[in-house]
Amino acid sequence: MAGPVDFARSSHSTRALVDRRVTDASNPKDLQAGLTVEQVQFVKAYVVDALLGTVAALGREKSSVLHMRQRTIAAAMAYFWRFYLKHSFCDHEPTAIAVVCLSLASKVQENPVNDHRKLLHLAKELSKCVYDDAVALADDQLLRMELLVLEELGFNLSVFDPYTPLQQFLQHAADADKDVLRLAWGLLNDCLCTPVCIMLPPEEIAFAAIRVAVELSDKIKEPPVLRSTSFDINHDEVMLACQELLECYRFPSSEAQGPVGSVRIRFLQQHRSEVREFLYYACKGNEETTS
Repeated sequence: MAGPVDFARSSHSTRALVDRRVTDASNPKDLQAGLTVEQVQFVKAYVVDALLGTVAALGREKSSVLHMRQRTIAAAMAYFWRFYLKHSFCDHEPTAIAVVCLSLASKVQENPVNDHRKLLHLAKELSKCVYDDAVALADDQLLRMELLVLEELGFNLSVFDPYTPLQQFLQHAADADKDVLRLAWGLLNDCLCTPVCIMLPPEEIAFAAIRVAVELSDKIKEPPVLRSTSFDINHDEVMLACQELLECYRFPSSEAQGPVGSVRIRFLQQHRSEVREFLYYACKGNEETTS
């Protein structure tokens, strides 16, 4: 894949980036059915988090491991967020769409899953994680849904992820700055639960991850890259990216205990019933408005 220097001329830059007003207007039928913007975003965050966890869990077993690179997962989640800009849960069940996006990204990123049954197993395990009940997909259903997602994305599958610029920013980092790289990488993983990947350029997201990593840890010193003027960085966009990254950890004060990552996971697990209720309400509400 081309490097980030080519991002400005890519279709990702010219056709795939949207602002917060557009993401807040996503899932139009779900909003019409009565869900709030926050509820819609929460469901998508929950499904993305569940997918990340399920892929990791399946990786512990040789029979189900998918060998997915993080860049492939990032591309898939960009497709997922873009798909729901116009579509809704009541028309397209989100766990199935998430797996379809992963299948599509694996092909685009040349990280294919050669055994189709592993993707069907992933879909089953993901639905079990979200709903407590396994929903099986037909053998040809993934392919048919891939065509739907492809059409909705306008066959624009170019995705520039923030992991490459993050590594470039810190490629000459001192040993003490390696902690920044590790924590910032984890922040980029978590931000897949937000629409930041379809809102801002990857360089600004990566730069924001470094800044937030420094703010979150008392043990990490500010790396020289944050004071450098040699990078062409839009600092207004960096500040917006920082706000979006911190959205991953915006929970009621009663939940704010323990390490950042564990708070997110614990919060999402505790609110699984809410996700099911939101999805049920969206589908039921749409049936009533169309009957």
